Amino acid sequence: MRQIDADALKRAVHNEWDDCLVWDESGSVTADEMEQIIDAQPTVDAEPVKHGHWKYDNQYHWYRACCSECGYYRVTDIKADRWNEWKYCPNCGAKMDEVEE
Repeated sequence: MRQIDADALKRAVHNEWDDCLVWDESGSVTADEMEQIIDAQPTVDAEPVKHGHWKYDNQYHWYRACCSECGYYRVTDIKADRWNEWKYCPNCGAKMDEVEE
């Protein structure tokens, strides 16, 4: 599978519609012509999104939040619920939208 930039595809279709496409007898675009425009579009780098949640504990009068995906943690004097404001793990990039079980 090749992922392409959909916005670039839309621009290409609009920009090249009159100039590059040859209309067939029915007045529509052929599938081969549309494939050529799609194939000419740049690919994008995409990775699957990791999802996780913060695990909290209170150890030795310090607060600690730990990423459920990579184990990254920080010890701080801030209450653990403040970590809910961190929407992504700064270490692995996991999106913190999972519900803790």
